[in-house]
Amino acid sequence: MKAPFGRLVPSFNFLIMKRLFVAISIAFALSSLVLSSCSSKNESNEPIYSSADTIQVETMIKTYLTDLQNKDYEGAVSQLKVLYGNTVKELTEDQHKELVAYYTQMPVLAYKLKSMRWNCRDLINYVYDIEFFEKNPEIAIPNTYKITLVPVRINGQWYLTLEGLE
Repeated sequence: MKAPFGRLVPSFNFLIMKRLFVAISIAFALSSLVLSSCSSKNESNEPIYSSADTIQVETMIKTYLTDLQNKDYEGAVSQLKVLYGNTVKELTEDQHKELVAYYTQMPVLAYKLKSMRWNCRDLINYVYDIEFFEKNPEIAIPNTYKITLVPVRINGQWYLTLEGLE
């Protein structure tokens, strides 16, 4: 005798749809959390960045990368700051030495803006590809690495930070 409404065991498609729904719900909840954590204190419709801000940020970044390209590692690294909450501090001596040693071993021959990522309404990351040796077309070894520069404005003053420095 057959059951009047078919099998009572859920079908394979139903299980897939259920898992997909759960995954989408989790993704939506996580994205809502991220967006709420990026809520800005500036609730007005005023622009976050002015053209003067853009020029200042681009000049800071270009100076930093040009100093690296010219092998002025001390000068370049001294431009970086570390962000602690809403406070900007100088790099520690160990951080400074570590970055100078890194750039000495991985020199900047050329740089190219790869992308600009908005983390929050008022925070943007500049991602650069750094070429550290000339590419030989016969060898498949990558000749670039990425760095992410994060300009931050605190009390009207711009500072340059490097993602991952803490």
